[in-house]
Amino acid sequence: MHIAYMVTFPIRKSNNILPYYYIGSKSNCKVTDKKIYLKSDKEYWGSSSWEGYNDIVSSDNCFVDVLAVSETYQEILEEERRIHIELNVVASPKYFNKSIATTNNFTNPDFATYKHILHGKIVRLERMHPMVLSGEYVGVTKGDKLSDETILKMSINNSGEKNGFFQKQHTDETKRKIGLKNKDRVKSKEEIDNWIQKVAKLPMTESHRKSISILNKDKVMLKNFDTNTTIKVHRSELSNYDLTIWKNPATIQKKHECIHCGISTNRGNLNRWHNDNCKFKICEE
Repeated sequence: MHIAYMVTFPIRKSNNILPYYYIGSKSNCKVTDKKIYLKSDKEYWGSSSWEGYNDIVSSDNCFVDVLAVSETYQEILEEERRIHIELNVVASPKYFNKSIATTNNFTNPDFATYKHILHGKIVRLERMHPMVLSGEYVGVTKGDKLSDETILKMSINNSGEKNGFFQKQHTDETKRKIGLKNKDRVKSKEEIDNWIQKVAKLPMTESHRKSISILNKDKVMLKNFDTNTTIKVHRSELSNYDLTIWKNPATIQKKHECIHCGISTNRGNLNRWHNDNCKFKICEE
């Protein structure tokens, strides 16, 4: 006998603990006293992937209602699928079901993984599903906050040679595409305010300072002024680079000439001691 069935969890239902239903199908079984038995006379309560499902079953007084009976396995699968869709079992927090019968949407780009904001049910739903658009289901990581320790580990594990873009550069074509995409784009006031509040005014955390210190310890910035390529290497690796080509940009400051005395110096000295403050200008006056 092939059946489609619904398991009810009466204790959870009476206490309004969601979920409290499960709908599935089973072949080569019998139903006695609202319980499903296999050929081995072992009780069967479904194959839900819900965490701790078997423990939940054993802690409740579950019973089964037969929803459909068929002589062929394919027919009962089709009926189970129809019931799943009709009752919206995947999205509804009332059901333990996480998928629709005979459906695999993990390779479908129109689906994503979401969690219910109140009950925590995690399922795959269409990106344009009404309960996603209404905000009842949100991204699985929304509201979660990573610890400072986790953030530091992630930063270290994705830095230097471990970073997929290490010592790489965008091609001119890629830069052109990025430029065209962002050309004439004006940020909204909301975007600007959000950036100011969450980035500009946010003080650097101690863990952030520590991670920067760890990542940059004993490292030197080198720049190839012919290709404008910039890299950061450990001091012990400097011998691997031609230092007549690769130079530390901090040691090469652009010189500016004073309009009065003609001396070339860096921008800081120029503003402080030359141009309007130059002693030769005073003498000229």
